[in-house]
Amino acid sequence: MPRHDNNFDFIRLAAATAVLVSHQYASSGLAFNGLGSLDLGVSGVHVFFTLSGYLIAASWQRDPNLWRFLVRRVLRIWPGLIAMVLLTMWVLGPIVTTLPWRDYVADPQTWAYARAMKVVSLGGSLPGVFEGMPHNGVVNASLWTLPIEVRWYVILAVLGLAGLLNRAATLPILLGLLTVYVQGFLPPHAGQETLVLGQFFLAGAVLGQFRHLWLDKALPMACAGAVLWMATVAGHLAPGLLVLAIPLATMGLGVHGLPYLRRFGRFGDFSYGLYIYGFPIQQAITQFGVMNAGWSFGTGMAVSFLITLAMAVLSWHGVEKIALRFKP
Repeated sequence: MPRHDNNFDFIRLAAATAVLVSHQYASSGLAFNGLGSLDLGVSGVHVFFTLSGYLIAASWQRDPNLWRFLVRRVLRIWPGLIAMVLLTMWVLGPIVTTLPWRDYVADPQTWAYARAMKVVSLGGSLPGVFEGMPHNGVVNASLWTLPIEVRWYVILAVLGLAGLLNRAATLPILLGLLTVYVQGFLPPHAGQETLVLGQFFLAGAVLGQFRHLWLDKALPMACAGAVLWMATVAGHLAPGLLVLAIPLATMGLGVHGLPYLRRFGRFGDFSYGLYIYGFPIQQAITQFGVMNAGWSFGTGMAVSFLITLAMAVLSWHGVEKIALRFKP
């Protein structure tokens, strides 16, 4: 689907911004008192996984070739991630660390942070960086979702290689079984985030598979999903309803190219950069601007957002867009 025919870029930016706002509160040690049980950060991640399931499953259906599928995923995730990790280690780290430069460079913990490039591990902390913060020593709390994203890419590829994606019942059955298990049998805070987020990934994939059934009803579907979403969080209803509400709202709005909203991507897709650069920048602004210099929370939020947006623009035009030119 051409970019100007959908609102996906707007939704991605909105989801990334929701995560940024949530993290600003977390970085400052504050609780977000929003609408009912609404968690902006978690909701943003759920939207991301819904879109990912929809788009990645569609990518496999268009070209069910394992090599090309994996190359596309690698080019989308790793170049931007590697650049961010290197900048964090060798630009941000030396600026904010409490250690002398020589000690920072010589510390094995500094070099160990490069593990974050592997996606399967988060990299840990950097010596003398963000110590004493509400999130003590946490460099980038956003990266935890990337290993989960990659796992679902692999699961989808395995299902495709086995020929199961050619059967219309596969994804709905898998989604149903997973949702019943997560909502009915998985204890709260069990730490099985791969399964929890997998519900939204599969929901997006299922909606993509049966797109022909609802495409002409996209806006009513989006409105119904949004109403159910707000009713669930405002009334503290069963959280399992969000597995229905968020995908309906996200995809219903996403596929319908609304005026103005569909033009959000005309300068590039900055959502990934916002997501991966946000937290370390917010930690730095909170520590040196809000806590040390006495800035207000709103000022810290505004400065963090503007710097993160600038880094996202640089990441897109300087790294991500160039890498994507090599997509097969």
